[in-house]
Amino acid sequence: MRCSFHLSVINDEITQDFERACQIVSRDFGLNWIELRGMWNKNITDLDAKEIAEARRILEKYRLRVTDIASPLFKTDWPGAPHSKGSTHRDQFHADFDFKQQEKLLEHCI
Repeated sequence: MRCSFHLSVINDEITQDFERACQIVSRDFGLNWIELRGMWNKNITDLDAKEIAEARRILEKYRLRVTDIASPLFKTDWPGAPHSKGSTHRDQFHADFDFKQQEKLLEHCI
């Protein structure tokens, strides 16, 4: 029986040094997949074209594929909705966007 899920690790849970995280995921953990959230002390939504190209080069070097991107999209308290107990205390992972910024953030990420 084949499973459609891929075991992966969130890269910045290991280190902000993206190459080192990829090395650990592929060589030490023996995985082929990685989840991306932040690297080089930046949220993934803040990477410029040069940094994205470098991240792609590193992924290819370690033959890693991306399961998903853990972006900050829609991770906010919305007007009129119940306030989340964890919202003021959660780690922002180098990204803190309120509901007014969500449309601009989405456009940027696309």
